Amino acid sequence: PLNLHALEAAFTAIAARHDSVRTTFHVRNGEVRQVVAAPAPIRIPVIEGDEQAIDTLWAKETTRVFDLQTGPVLHA
Repeated sequence: PLNLHALEAAFTAIAARHDSVRTTFHVRNGEVRQVVAAPAPIRIPVIEGDEQAIDTLWAKETTRVFDLQTGPVLHA
């Protein structure tokens, strides 16, 4: 079985080590600025449903765009 706590801890550790996962970009005075957020816990939602509901969610998630201004650039 999946150990959700261990998976969340692993993603949290990766995000803490890699600034790029916590970085967003903002335009200030006509220049692009990089902002690195403080490390924070990564939570992974648990989705329950039948195969069709999960397939529908998967299709939606795989087309979700990463917003480099608001973040996060990591979808869990």
